[in-house]
Amino acid sequence: MADETEYEPEICEDILVQYNARCRLLSDVFNHATNTSQSQKIAHFQYKIFAILFSTFDEVLFLDSDDIPLHDPQELFDSDLFKEKGMIVWPDLWATSISPVYYLIADQPAPPSSLRASTESGQLLVNKLTHYPTLIMTAYYNYYGPDHYYLLLCQGGYGRGDKSTFVPAALAMTQSFYDVAERPVAIGQDHEWLHVFALIQFDPLQDYSLTSRNISRARNASAAPPIRPFFLHGNDPKWNGERIFSNADYDDHGAHGFRTNPTRNPAGEPSWAYVHPVDAVAHYGIRAIERQLWEQTRWVSCTLERAFKIWKDKTEICKRVEDWFGEFLDTPAAALGDDDDDDAAVGQHHGIKTVEQAKAEEVAEEEKARHAAGLAESFGRIAAIAAAAAEQGSAEEKASAEEDIKKILEGGSG
Repeated sequence: MADETEYEPEICEDILVQYNARCRLLSDVFNHATNTSQSQKIAHFQYKIFAILFSTFDEVLFLDSDDIPLHDPQELFDSDLFKEKGMIVWPDLWATSISPVYYLIADQPAPPSSLRASTESGQLLVNKLTHYPTLIMTAYYNYYGPDHYYLLLCQGGYGRGDKSTFVPAALAMTQSFYDVAERPVAIGQDHEWLHVFALIQFDPLQDYSLTSRNISRARNASAAPPIRPFFLHGNDPKWNGERIFSNADYDDHGAHGFRTNPTRNPAGEPSWAYVHPVDAVAHYGIRAIERQLWEQTRWVSCTLERAFKIWKDKTEICKRVEDWFGEFLDTPAAALGDDDDDDAAVGQHHGIKTVEQAKAEEVAEEEKARHAAGLAESFGRIAAIAAAAAEQGSAEEKASAEEDIKKILEGGSG
């Protein structure tokens, strides 16, 4: 947290400690620094690198507050890839837009702009012990970012801020890193263009298993099967029960500037937040993930409604979330969606079945049961014949028993 104005006593002292977490104020560090002036205070994007540097961990997975791991990140920490590279970064939707002037300052040759995408730093994995030089250089770029390096490294392009500083710093300090090649997938609602969106970021270990063999799905998506998503970075909505249902945020059609109501489609009808592209939502099981996000939003809104200092003057936060569950999320329409084909595709990912799928499975199960009963009867008769033959023992009787068994196996029963 930046300073005491952001400190939430009940959250920090009662709630987070249950999860072995604690709040730290960057102001506690900066107030002990020398030679600082008001003009040198940091804000916004600049906080990220200092949060990493002043954390108590040697190895850090930094996550924006709206970035959610979809798998246990421990496997990334334990991987040979991380141990070898020391830093893993993920790509953004945009190309890099670094000024050639920066490379003159860094005394580096300017690479082609197509070499890599810009970095999306909603998630960043770094070993502070091995990559301390990179992090100090990143801190320098961010400390002087707003007036100098953000302009050089982004030139007014999308995503100006800390995201554009990590890779240039590593290159300037000649330190290794792994840059995930799999491009992120944006999901959201179709309001003439993609509103209410999140980025799916992918498994770096599966990605490296391809790139290490010179296989690039970025250049040819059919070169290998899709790799699994590992993070969901939600840009909008922020899963804040008060903000989502704030009437002041949206007009009657659900739009408010760049933001769009995550509970309504363009026609104003109840909807999931993440519905497009349809194939991506189905393939990656996004509705199951969004359902969990809503469940966590409900838990926070109803369990901690009076705990947050920033909510002290807000009312009916829990009620509005519960009303949304009753209006949409707990209805068959939410479970199955509006399109039968989509229902079947999405259902494969989180256990929801259409009526047709359920009936087909029931018929298949009945057929399997009849087949199993037939097999049991056949093998029971075989066992009885074999036992009788063993007791009788004569060659003729054994031959007769073998003939009976052969008839059964050739299609008598079962």
